[in-house]
Amino acid sequence: MNFSVNYEVGPDGNSTAYFDQIFEFAGAKAEAGFPVTIADVFGQFWATYLPPGGIYSNYSDLAEQQNAFSSGNAPMPIITLAEVIPGQSPTIGGLMYPGDNDTNAFSLTSYEVTPFEFGSWAGGRVQAFMPTKYLGSQMSNGVAQSTNSCVQGFDKFTLIQGSTTDAYTAYFIDDWYNVPVFAKRELEVRQNANDIYVPPSEYDDPLVILVNETAMNFGGTFNQSLWATYPNPFKNYNQAMTNVDDLLLVDGSLSGETNPIRPLIVPARGLDLIIVYEASTEAEYSWDNGTTLGNTAHAAAEGNIPFPSIPDVNTMIALNMTKQPTFFGCSASSNTPLVLYLPNSPWSGYTNYSYTTPSFTNNQVDIALENAFNLATYGNGTVDAQWPQCIACATIRGSARKIGFTLPDACTQCFQRHCWNGSTWTRPITEADLDLQLRLNSSLSYAEWNATIWNQQDSSNSGSSGNNGPSTYTSGAGRVVKGAVRRATYPVVLGLLYVWHAVL
Repeated sequence: MNFSVNYEVGPDGNSTAYFDQIFEFAGAKAEAGFPVTIADVFGQFWATYLPPGGIYSNYSDLAEQQNAFSSGNAPMPIITLAEVIPGQSPTIGGLMYPGDNDTNAFSLTSYEVTPFEFGSWAGGRVQAFMPTKYLGSQMSNGVAQSTNSCVQGFDKFTLIQGSTTDAYTAYFIDDWYNVPVFAKRELEVRQNANDIYVPPSEYDDPLVILVNETAMNFGGTFNQSLWATYPNPFKNYNQAMTNVDDLLLVDGSLSGETNPIRPLIVPARGLDLIIVYEASTEAEYSWDNGTTLGNTAHAAAEGNIPFPSIPDVNTMIALNMTKQPTFFGCSASSNTPLVLYLPNSPWSGYTNYSYTTPSFTNNQVDIALENAFNLATYGNGTVDAQWPQCIACATIRGSARKIGFTLPDACTQCFQRHCWNGSTWTRPITEADLDLQLRLNSSLSYAEWNATIWNQQDSSNSGSSGNNGPSTYTSGAGRVVKGAVRRATYPVVLGLLYVWHAVL
């Protein structure tokens, strides 16, 4: 994959032809009789990064080909989606969003998509699944409405990726109303009396333009174009789904749970260890503060699902749990999974770059991967030489408890050093707590690092579009975005241990 391509202008720099092609591809879906929304169009942007000549078109193809995944030699990709429900979901300025995790976390449906199935395990308004391969088919009470055939090919990689990055409502609510949920061009925004109100001052926002052009090209209103629209496979399956024709799906993190782990913790899956690589940017300078992990714990508690207790944000920051790996649940009951939390933090690189960055040089991709590696390995063992033993202990802990095997003393010592022990901290958080420095080279300032290492000339990319050294897009880490609110689209987190956007 070539992440140096600027997905805003296309691989050859001809943005007009690039956008024409994107809308042509989306138009093929409209001609097949399906609604086209921003998720379809935005998903085409991500196709820019897919390897050329790829043999997979649909998400379910992974389960049917003779490949590493179908033979059990590759991880199971699980993507989570949230939903908005007309007449039920809260609104701000007419913009629907899933809801507030603090008050109704478990009632927010967490849909999961794998190459095998689409559905929801627990909580929300449905607990059922259908084969991903037949998404798009008209269903009623679990029965296909066509007696001849079911729809196939609806589950395009681009749609799934566009759905899990569809956070436009969060962008607009934040930008227009300054409520965090997570160039001049004149145009007439496609609205009607029943549509949301788009402030005229926002008409030249590129995100507004993209949603509006989607609406104008495919016959919808601005509001109707904000969601990924899936024919409801659970129509009339239960009372909550009576006569519900479509599911309106958005980025799963808009439920307040950026880490897509809710489906993993259902007891039926029997997980022993969950590794969470998080880059949620809730804190100052776009680092993490543990909010979304706490939201998952809150949702689990509402549903009586075993999950470790997570401390408050102040404790997470004051005790350095947002700067380094931390285990949660070491002393919990045997049916509670152990959680290893890996918060995006600067070990060898400032990887808090803005979510709006549309391209990365090979050098910058390497920096992101190297930093993730150093975080996960405690600087490749240079900070804690016993850390590899800790990982081994965490990996076998669940199985050992199930068979009554006592772990060696090295494991006990490891968990004593790296597990949250339940203590809390109330001291005031300072600027220094939030303005993080490189763990492996604290003498190198952000400004110096950004001007040299991050924007280093990448000779291997010479001559490619948008990848030749510094640019207005790759302006380094997002540390200049002080006080940034949580954003829901994290396209290039590149975590080594937890791949959320598995379609890439």
